[in-house]
Amino acid sequence: MISTTGTGYRTADGLAVLGPRVARVKFGLDSIFQRWAREIDGQEWDLPVLLAESQLAAFDYFDNFPHLAVAAIPTVRVEAVERERLFIASAACYGIYAALADSELDRPVVITVNGRCCRNEREYRGLRRLHHFTMRELVALGSAEHAIEHLVYFKPRILALAEHLGLRVRVETATDPFFDPNSSRAVMQRLLPVKEEVLTDDDVAIASLNSHRNFFGDRARIRHAGEAVHTSCVAFGLERWIHALDRRHDGDWAAVAAAVESFDGGAS
Repeated sequence: MISTTGTGYRTADGLAVLGPRVARVKFGLDSIFQRWAREIDGQEWDLPVLLAESQLAAFDYFDNFPHLAVAAIPTVRVEAVERERLFIASAACYGIYAALADSELDRPVVITVNGRCCRNEREYRGLRRLHHFTMRELVALGSAEHAIEHLVYFKPRILALAEHLGLRVRVETATDPFFDPNSSRAVMQRLLPVKEEVLTDDDVAIASLNSHRNFFGDRARIRHAGEAVHTSCVAFGLERWIHALDRRHDGDWAAVAAAVESFDGGAS
């Protein structure tokens, strides 16, 4: 149930509407992730939701994950027919790499974005699996060491937050969401794992830690110190956190909000 004065959320056909108390929790979680970015001098960027077909194609998006692609269909006009097709990406960080294409970084950086994303799925299940959802990502670009240190720094902080909120989680090596499980890159990843997921006790991935090596630096021609940058990202599915907290606290959104807003730390 959802109301303008109270609590709750509803989902239908992969779309979610959050009432005021649930939205407060979502924004509170996001503010924690923003604070983490500020603590390491991360830059907050605001990026377009839409990406051109050629931008995503440069990252092998349609080869590796064609079933997730969601096209934005404009009003059909004569002048629109010749335009390049636009897509809503399935992860927020694609926009960062597209925005930095053909650039030279003067120093290693961390960029954070809050992105509205879309994925085509065989089925949608409440807040666990949505067609349209929100991701907060913190992306490191620079040397290989910079990219790996980024993941090492944030892993214990994610676990500390989950513990503070009463969530039972575990960390497992997984297949990178950028690549289809049958692709050659996914096969290589099983030999050299570069992705970890933070899973709840009902097997929902609420966060992930991803190392892309120099893949995006090479494809987008982003360079630092004369070489293609290495990248890594820490990603949070905000609606999935809401699902986990609803399940843990049985819809007591006042208690959830209090727990979120009382969190003031990182790694214990």
